[in-house]
Amino acid sequence: MSGTLFGIHLPSSSTISFSEIVSYARRCEDLGFDSVWVADHVMSGVSDGLYEPLTTLAALSGVTDKIRLGTSVLIASLRNPVLLADIAGTIQETSGGRLILGIGVGWDQNEFENLGVPFIRRGTLTDQCLEIIRGFWKGEPLNFKGTDFTVKNAKIGTIPKQPPPIWIGGNSHSAIRRATGYDAWFPTDPSVEEISKRRAELMRLVKTGKKPMTAAHIYLVVDGTVAEAERSATFLSEQTGETLDEIKKWAIIGDAETAKRRISNYVEAGVSYFVFSLPYTPSYEASLERVSRLVSEL
Repeated sequence: MSGTLFGIHLPSSSTISFSEIVSYARRCEDLGFDSVWVADHVMSGVSDGLYEPLTTLAALSGVTDKIRLGTSVLIASLRNPVLLADIAGTIQETSGGRLILGIGVGWDQNEFENLGVPFIRRGTLTDQCLEIIRGFWKGEPLNFKGTDFTVKNAKIGTIPKQPPPIWIGGNSHSAIRRATGYDAWFPTDPSVEEISKRRAELMRLVKTGKKPMTAAHIYLVVDGTVAEAERSATFLSEQTGETLDEIKKWAIIGDAETAKRRISNYVEAGVSYFVFSLPYTPSYEASLERVSRLVSEL
């Protein structure tokens, strides 16, 4: 699988001590993973509270040396795009160019209501945010007039020498359309069939220029035997209400050989970058080591 890269979506619940997250990020770097990622939810709810992702990545950039740092995914429309461009540009510079800005439209209406952002307009707001961010990163004074934001002949404080890649999260047709103009399409929990279908749509929509990479954020539960992995994955059924067979369509669950076969299926469908979420257990670092061995054998 030459050219295929692997990252780890870190547990970033604010119920976990931050020192643990630092330890996991360092371990991922030592094990040779390409990147670590953190999620974004401003309000506590389904997520039980998360450390703010950009602040988290800024902190992790100071305790790691080479591993890339990503948001999976940032809800851009909940933030002022001028500030977001400057903050992300600062992280890019202070980390030595290691930021990957994953951006999505969001789904939790409660967050939007509490932050005074119209939920129904989140797609349009996201498109404007993306245009403003990319515009500022060009380094020239920006003039922008949209339906919701206006920028008049302005420059941000930190213009990154090399703008971070922007990955567009989401599994919908709108996400596919949006991804055509950026660096990667980055769905969460896609099935192999969904990757094949949506990626074909993505390739049709890109008329000229560089085609976006296809990445995937996937739950990975690998253990010594299939039965052990299935027992470890029961929490996914509890969270989603789906049967194990249903979950196996979008999660990779099994022993090492099963996992390798499933990863190969995704690669054949067009995925060239994997970001794995792993069950958060007391043996989380042991899980990281197991996954590192797994991908080294592909």
